[in-house]
Amino acid sequence: MMTPRCSGAGASGYVLKDILPENLLRAIHTLRNGQAILDPSVAKRMLDQFAQFANGEKGKTSSTGRLTKRETEILVEVAKGTTNKDIARRLYISESTVKARLRTIFERIGVHDRTHAIAYAMREGYMR
Repeated sequence: MMTPRCSGAGASGYVLKDILPENLLRAIHTLRNGQAILDPSVAKRMLDQFAQFANGEKGKTSSTGRLTKRETEILVEVAKGTTNKDIARRLYISESTVKARLRTIFERIGVHDRTHAIAYAMREGYMR
């Protein structure tokens, strides 16, 4: 019997939930044989994003190329000392959306808390 193999992230493949049963079975056999599998539509999106990154394109990101316009607005509000509740009110979004966006922002800029995010915003010229 073969021992299943897993990548460091705990996955060796990615299929969409609308996969046909016969394709799911084929994917399982492929994974069981130690190979990886990736749905073609997902692979195309990944390759498109990689091409944009390789070409220095920024897509829908801000001038820094790291944050979207909305994420930039939230970061600026954080740097001003605005609470999540007030950010939500000012930007017409829910407080839980602010929290979710902050997690994404922190991950993208490589910080773990508001204090470091504020320092980043000041250092990178978000505060004018």
